[in-house]
Amino acid sequence: MSYNVHVYTKETMENERNFSGEDFFEIEENIIAFTPDQYEKLKQMIDYDLVEIKRDDTGVHYQHKNESIPISGMLTNNALYLSTPWNPDGIFEIGMLASELTGGEFAKYDPQNNGWEYE
Repeated sequence: MSYNVHVYTKETMENERNFSGEDFFEIEENIIAFTPDQYEKLKQMIDYDLVEIKRDDTGVHYQHKNESIPISGMLTNNALYLSTPWNPDGIFEIGMLASELTGGEFAKYDPQNNGWEYE
């Protein structure tokens, strides 16, 4: 089992809060893509903690610089997905990383812990 945290645009958060259905994240049009500037900003911010391991059609894949911290990430055109095995250290690390990105243009979504964080 893993613990997952996502980072989206602030507009995606607003769309989800105004959505009346149950499958918000299953509808591609609901997820607002990052602008090129937002994408580069996120990439630069996560390069502090994560190292790129590969690129493919799904996005840029990352792992934590400290190999003893089992964190993986994937940056796509519309989200940053962070994942760790279910352990307190990994959960703390991805939560803090996503929280550091939160506010302004980006919002953190933690499906296991009360949903959205912004500011």
